[in-house]
Amino acid sequence: MGATMDFEQLAEQVDRLTEEVLRIEDEGARESAIRLKEAVEAIHREALVQIVRRLKEDDATLAALRELAREPAVRMVLMLHELIKPPLGTRVQPALDEVRPYIHSHGGDVELVELVDGTARLRLSGACQGCPGSTMTLRNGVEQALRRHAPELVGIELVEEERAAGALIALDAISVAGSAARLPDPAGGWRLAMPLAQLSAAGVTRAEIDGVDVLLAQPNGKLVCYRNVCAHMSMPLDAGEVSNGVLTCPWHGFQYDLESGECLTAPEVQLEPVPVRARAGIVEVRLAGVASL
Repeated sequence: MGATMDFEQLAEQVDRLTEEVLRIEDEGARESAIRLKEAVEAIHREALVQIVRRLKEDDATLAALRELAREPAVRMVLMLHELIKPPLGTRVQPALDEVRPYIHSHGGDVELVELVDGTARLRLSGACQGCPGSTMTLRNGVEQALRRHAPELVGIELVEEERAAGALIALDAISVAGSAARLPDPAGGWRLAMPLAQLSAAGVTRAEIDGVDVLLAQPNGKLVCYRNVCAHMSMPLDAGEVSNGVLTCPWHGFQYDLESGECLTAPEVQLEPVPVRARAGIVEVRLAGVASL
């Protein structure tokens, strides 16, 4: 039966059967079914751990593993067994959402500007901006939440008026007149992406840079860059349709505002921004702190 079903049908069947198991009225039978499922998954995870560990030992097989991980079915299984972590940005957002009601109660807000070398750069706004107690608020509330959701973070940093790279960056504000053929700064993590002229005028353009899969776009003439990962199930988004500045995931229909990265389907998540700039007609992205497979 499995050989005749495509990936979407199999995923839907798993969801449907799981719901049926959870509806079993006999508590003993229901718990036995759940334990059986967990035992089978544990066996699969142990086997996958050994396979992934062996493939990562060699550059050639690591490249093959990365290619395989782009296949939706493979990526879903690796995500299910936590062999691919959700993007750091998608784990930082729930932490901020956790403390946001408290910050809102004080007339302020907090947002993630960017992730750089394992450091979360945050901006406090509203009544919290410039407040002497903002640093204490950050450490007592936000930092604790971040440590729970993303323990691999090495630090957090407050920023003031910097633009949130990867969100709203006007092209005329970042182009540099008379600076032809300037190379990116490798020390700063900047990498060449492509000529600005090659970007799609209405849709999204995929690029792979140093093993990191990204999406580039110009909604309303503003240059944006995000990891090519849907916040729902970490599926690639580059085949999605764009209409009126909204990108629709080709797998499950989640929709994103390309200007802000906000998920219109589930507002608690968003696309993970990647710092981006254009200089002398060349698009550059900064990959420091942006994880590949």
